Amino acid sequence: MSITLKPFVGGTVTLSDTDPVQILAGSSPVHQLWVGAKADNSADILLGDETSQNMPVQSSNPRGFVIKFEDLLDINTFYVKGESGDVLYWRAWR
Repeated sequence: MSITLKPFVGGTVTLSDTDPVQILAGSSPVHQLWVGAKADNSADILLGDETSQNMPVQSSNPRGFVIKFEDLLDINTFYVKGESGDVLYWRAWR
């Protein structure tokens, strides 16, 4: 049996205002995206595309959540927005 490790990218985003911040470019196709918010954020962080961020990443859920993609061609650029000082953690697997 062999195990194949898939490379991943990730990071931490500290928001400075309510303008959307890009976390993952469409030119970086991934199979899975995990997002989680810091527990002491002042509000939920919203995840979405450049024009609409409407999927809440709740700071009350310390485990975050995973989005799985069937077709890599469907990957969009991801943006987040929230209150100044709020923190989002993310990891993406290719």
